[in-house]
Amino acid sequence: MPPRPPPTRPLHADLTATLVAVGVVLWGLDTPLVEDGLFWWVPQGLLAAETGPQWVLDRLAQATRPHAALPPQWADGLPDYGHPPLWFWWMGLSLRVFGPNHFAVHLAALPFAALFGLFLARLGRVVGGERAAWAAAVIPLAPPIAANLLRADTDLPLMCLTPLALWAILTRAEGVFAVTAALATACKEPGVLLAAPALLANLREGRIGWGWAWPPLTLLGWAA
Repeated sequence: MPPRPPPTRPLHADLTATLVAVGVVLWGLDTPLVEDGLFWWVPQGLLAAETGPQWVLDRLAQATRPHAALPPQWADGLPDYGHPPLWFWWMGLSLRVFGPNHFAVHLAALPFAALFGLFLARLGRVVGGERAAWAAAVIPLAPPIAANLLRADTDLPLMCLTPLALWAILTRAEGVFAVTAALATACKEPGVLLAAPALLANLREGRIGWGWAWPPLTLLGWAA
């Protein structure tokens, strides 16, 4: 009797968690911008949208430095400018495509929300099986998580990329971890802390590895 093929892995929880996270953002498209997003990150995204790729390419080395030259209309603005630039560059692209409005800011969060839901479910499956994967579909509805998905703060991409980075550690997808953790660090400095569990996982397996080094190298490259 020929052996039966292995059962296919159900992906319904992955799809459900992804749709729930994306649904939170779509439901909140008309949510007003508040706090840090309104006063810090959106103005920086608007600056990137106004000046386009020229600003990113020509001033890559100094784009996040307080002494970087600014257009006259921004001379008195942009507080807290010394942070990794990836999030407000991405937001600037959305503002350039969809126009300078709060809808464009929320739309910038959609890809991050999709990654958050998808890999939250996959992380849950790795840690606790299919029930944990389904439980992950509820997490984006928790008030603190939903509120973060609707804020234009750098916490949003950091939160959304973290489940993917942790999933990559547990599944030994070192290349995926390296890219994801580097992107998280390029959005907000605390992403560098993802290097710690990656290095610990490597040491537990009796090796050093290389993926864990990408977050600190990204941070050093930005700060240089």
